[in-house]
Amino acid sequence: MDSILAKFILTIASIFAVLTGSNYIKVAENDLVFNFKTGGNFPIYYFLNVENVGPQKVRFDVSSNANWVFVYREGQSQPTDFVSLELPQNAPINFVLEIHPERLEDKTHNAEISIKAIQLQDYSVLDTKKISITLNKNIQITPTPTLPPAEAEVSIQTPLTSPTITPALSPTPTLKLTPKPASPVSPKIEAPASERVKPIIRPLEQLIESLRLFVKFLFRF
Repeated sequence: MDSILAKFILTIASIFAVLTGSNYIKVAENDLVFNFKTGGNFPIYYFLNVENVGPQKVRFDVSSNANWVFVYREGQSQPTDFVSLELPQNAPINFVLEIHPERLEDKTHNAEISIKAIQLQDYSVLDTKKISITLNKNIQITPTPTLPPAEAEVSIQTPLTSPTITPALSPTPTLKLTPKPASPVSPKIEAPASERVKPIIRPLEQLIESLRLFVKFLFRF
Protein backbone atom coordinates (compact mmCIF):
# COMPACT_ATOMS: atom_id res chain seq x y z
CA MET A 1 0.00 0.00 0.00
CA ASP A 2 2.78 2.39 0.91
CA SER A 3 4.66 1.62 -2.31
CA ILE A 4 1.56 2.29 -4.39
CA LEU A 5 1.00 5.58 -2.60
CA ALA A 6 4.66 6.55 -3.08
CA LYS A 7 4.49 5.77 -6.79
CA PHE A 8 1.27 7.76 -7.08
CA ILE A 9 2.84 10.75 -5.37
CA LEU A 10 5.93 10.56 -7.58
CA THR A 11 3.76 10.29 -10.69
CA ILE A 12 1.73 13.33 -9.67
CA ALA A 13 4.96 15.20 -8.90
CA SER A 14 6.35 14.31 -12.31
CA ILE A 15 3.19 15.41 -14.10
CA PHE A 16 3.19 18.63 -12.10
CA ALA A 17 6.85 19.22 -12.94
CA VAL A 18 6.17 18.74 -16.65
CA LEU A 19 3.13 21.02 -16.60
CA THR A 20 4.91 23.76 -14.66
CA GLY A 21 8.04 23.48 -16.77
CA SER A 22 10.45 22.75 -13.93
CA ASN A 23 14.14 22.77 -14.89
CA TYR A 24 16.28 19.76 -14.08
CA ILE A 25 19.39 20.29 -16.17
CA LYS A 26 21.98 22.96 -15.47
CA VAL A 27 25.06 23.16 -17.71
CA ALA A 28 28.06 25.47 -17.61
CA GLU A 29 28.19 26.07 -21.38
CA ASN A 30 25.64 25.76 -24.18
CA ASP A 31 27.90 26.61 -27.14
CA LEU A 32 31.41 25.18 -27.49
CA VAL A 33 33.90 26.30 -30.17
CA PHE A 34 37.26 24.59 -30.83
CA ASN A 35 40.02 25.55 -33.28
CA PHE A 36 42.46 22.90 -34.46
CA LYS A 37 45.51 23.07 -36.74
CA THR A 38 47.26 20.05 -38.19
CA GLY A 39 50.20 19.17 -35.95
CA GLY A 40 48.34 20.05 -32.76
CA ASN A 41 47.54 17.64 -29.94
CA PHE A 42 44.54 15.35 -30.35
CA PRO A 43 42.07 14.20 -29.28
CA ILE A 44 40.65 17.32 -27.66
CA TYR A 45 39.18 16.77 -24.19
CA TYR A 46 36.53 18.96 -22.60
CA PHE A 47 34.85 18.51 -19.22
CA LEU A 48 31.14 19.33 -19.42
CA ASN A 49 29.76 20.13 -15.96
CA VAL A 50 26.10 19.12 -15.49
CA GLU A 51 23.91 19.41 -12.38
CA ASN A 52 20.48 18.11 -11.42
CA VAL A 53 18.62 21.18 -10.17
CA GLY A 54 15.18 19.53 -10.16
CA PRO A 55 13.05 18.57 -7.13
CA GLN A 56 13.81 14.82 -7.35
CA LYS A 57 16.26 12.16 -8.43
CA VAL A 58 16.21 11.57 -12.20
CA ARG A 59 18.13 9.71 -14.87
CA PHE A 60 20.40 11.67 -17.16
CA ASP A 61 20.82 10.38 -20.72
CA VAL A 62 23.67 12.03 -22.64
CA SER A 63 24.39 11.32 -26.30
CA SER A 64 26.37 12.62 -29.29
CA ASN A 65 25.11 12.85 -32.89
CA ALA A 66 28.61 12.79 -34.51
CA ASN A 67 31.11 9.96 -34.92
CA TRP A 68 34.01 12.28 -34.09
CA VAL A 69 32.64 13.32 -30.66
CA PHE A 70 32.47 10.81 -27.78
CA VAL A 71 30.83 11.43 -24.40
CA TYR A 72 31.29 9.45 -21.19
CA ARG A 73 31.34 9.86 -17.43
CA GLU A 74 34.53 11.12 -15.84
CA GLY A 75 36.60 8.14 -14.77
CA GLN A 76 35.12 5.84 -17.39
CA SER A 77 37.86 4.13 -19.42
CA GLN A 78 35.96 3.25 -22.60
CA PRO A 79 34.65 6.21 -24.65
CA THR A 80 31.15 5.87 -26.08
CA ASP A 81 28.66 8.05 -27.88
CA PHE A 82 25.97 7.49 -25.21
CA VAL A 83 25.93 7.43 -21.39
CA SER A 84 23.04 7.03 -18.92
CA LEU A 85 23.12 7.41 -15.13
CA GLU A 86 20.90 8.39 -12.21
CA LEU A 87 21.63 11.69 -10.57
CA PRO A 88 20.22 12.78 -7.17
CA GLN A 89 18.76 16.22 -6.55
CA ASN A 90 21.39 19.03 -6.52
CA ALA A 91 24.14 16.59 -7.51
CA PRO A 92 26.76 17.79 -10.05
CA ILE A 93 28.78 15.59 -12.39
CA ASN A 94 31.40 15.99 -15.12
CA PHE A 95 30.94 14.37 -18.50
CA VAL A 96 33.99 14.04 -20.71
CA LEU A 97 33.74 15.14 -24.34
CA GLU A 98 36.40 13.50 -26.49
CA ILE A 99 36.78 15.22 -29.89
CA HIS A 100 38.82 13.72 -32.76
CA PRO A 101 39.72 16.44 -35.32
CA GLU A 102 42.21 14.14 -37.08
CA ARG A 103 39.26 12.28 -38.62
CA LEU A 104 37.90 15.39 -40.32
CA GLU A 105 38.74 17.38 -43.42
CA ASP A 106 39.82 21.01 -43.37
CA LYS A 107 36.69 23.07 -42.80
CA THR A 108 34.17 23.96 -40.10
CA HIS A 109 32.30 21.02 -38.55
CA ASN A 110 29.27 21.01 -36.25
CA ALA A 111 27.98 18.45 -33.76
CA GLU A 112 25.46 18.33 -30.92
CA ILE A 113 25.33 16.82 -27.45
CA SER A 114 21.85 16.02 -26.15
CA ILE A 115 21.11 15.81 -22.42
CA LYS A 116 17.75 14.52 -21.19
CA ALA A 117 16.36 14.30 -17.65
CA ILE A 118 14.21 11.13 -17.47
CA GLN A 119 11.60 10.43 -14.80
CA LEU A 120 12.51 7.16 -13.04
CA GLN A 121 8.93 5.84 -12.67
CA ASP A 122 7.32 6.37 -16.05
CA TYR A 123 10.43 7.30 -18.08
CA SER A 124 8.90 10.56 -19.23
CA VAL A 125 11.26 13.31 -20.37
CA LEU A 126 11.26 16.09 -17.77
CA ASP A 127 13.86 18.40 -19.31
CA THR A 128 16.18 18.56 -22.34
CA LYS A 129 19.32 20.55 -23.12
CA LYS A 130 21.25 20.81 -26.40
CA ILE A 131 24.98 21.58 -26.40
CA SER A 132 26.31 22.74 -29.77
CA ILE A 133 29.91 21.97 -30.77
CA THR A 134 31.76 23.85 -33.53
CA LEU A 135 35.18 22.62 -34.70
CA ASN A 136 37.27 24.76 -37.06
CA LYS A 137 40.02 22.66 -38.61
CA ASN A 138 42.81 24.61 -40.32
CA ILE A 139 40.46 27.56 -40.73
CA GLN A 140 41.79 31.08 -40.46
CA ILE A 141 39.40 32.86 -38.15
CA THR A 142 39.27 36.61 -38.62
CA PRO A 143 38.15 38.13 -35.35
CA THR A 144 35.42 40.68 -35.63
CA PRO A 145 36.79 44.03 -34.43
CA THR A 146 35.03 45.19 -31.34
CA LEU A 147 35.09 48.59 -29.73
CA PRO A 148 36.97 48.81 -26.44
CA PRO A 149 35.01 49.57 -23.27
CA ALA A 150 34.01 53.16 -22.79
CA GLU A 151 36.46 53.48 -19.87
CA ALA A 152 39.44 52.46 -22.05
CA GLU A 153 38.29 54.00 -25.26
CA VAL A 154 40.74 56.43 -26.76
CA SER A 155 38.61 58.88 -28.60
CA ILE A 156 40.14 60.86 -31.44
CA GLN A 157 39.16 64.41 -30.92
CA THR A 158 39.53 67.25 -33.32
CA PRO A 159 42.30 69.44 -31.97
CA LEU A 160 40.94 72.55 -30.50
CA THR A 161 41.93 75.61 -32.46
CA SER A 162 43.11 78.41 -30.27
CA PRO A 163 40.65 81.19 -30.61
CA THR A 164 41.94 84.10 -32.62
CA ILE A 165 42.13 86.99 -30.25
CA THR A 166 41.67 90.27 -31.99
CA PRO A 167 43.35 92.94 -29.88
CA ALA A 168 40.99 95.66 -28.94
CA LEU A 169 42.12 98.78 -30.75
CA SER A 170 42.11 101.84 -28.59
CA PRO A 171 40.20 104.56 -30.32
CA THR A 172 42.50 107.06 -31.97
CA PRO A 173 42.23 110.25 -29.98
CA THR A 174 40.60 112.97 -31.99
CA LEU A 175 42.73 116.07 -32.02
CA LYS A 176 40.60 119.03 -31.43
CA LEU A 177 42.14 121.97 -33.17
CA THR A 178 41.42 125.10 -31.28
CA PRO A 179 41.55 127.94 -33.77
CA LYS A 180 43.90 130.67 -32.74
CA PRO A 181 42.23 134.00 -32.36
CA ALA A 182 43.01 136.19 -35.34
CA SER A 183 45.37 139.03 -34.69
CA PRO A 184 43.38 142.20 -34.44
CA VAL A 185 43.73 144.17 -37.64
CA SER A 186 43.70 147.87 -37.17
CA PRO A 187 41.03 149.35 -39.33
CA LYS A 188 42.51 151.18 -42.31
CA ILE A 189 41.58 154.80 -42.08
CA GLU A 190 41.30 156.35 -45.52
CA ALA A 191 42.59 159.91 -45.95
CA PRO A 192 40.12 162.60 -46.93
CA ALA A 193 39.64 163.29 -50.63
CA SER A 194 41.60 166.55 -50.43
CA GLU A 195 44.60 164.73 -49.06
CA ARG A 196 44.38 162.04 -51.75
CA VAL A 197 44.38 164.74 -54.51
CA LYS A 198 47.33 166.63 -53.15
CA PRO A 199 49.99 164.36 -54.68
CA ILE A 200 48.42 165.00 -58.09
CA ILE A 201 47.83 168.75 -57.78
CA ARG A 202 51.18 169.62 -56.28
CA PRO A 203 53.23 168.94 -59.46
CA LEU A 204 50.74 171.02 -61.46
CA GLU A 205 51.09 173.83 -59.06
CA GLN A 206 54.87 173.65 -59.30
CA LEU A 207 54.61 173.61 -63.11
CA ILE A 208 52.28 176.63 -63.12
CA GLU A 209 54.60 178.44 -60.73
CA SER A 210 57.56 177.75 -63.00
CA LEU A 211 55.64 179.06 -66.04
CA ARG A 212 54.62 182.18 -64.19
CA LEU A 213 58.18 182.94 -63.23
CA PHE A 214 59.34 182.33 -66.78
CA VAL A 215 56.69 184.67 -68.20
CA LYS A 216 57.52 187.27 -65.63
CA PHE A 217 61.14 186.95 -66.57
CA LEU A 218 60.35 187.54 -70.27
CA PHE A 219 58.25 190.61 -69.70
CA ARG A 220 60.85 192.13 -67.58
CA PHE A 221 62.89 193.04 -70.52
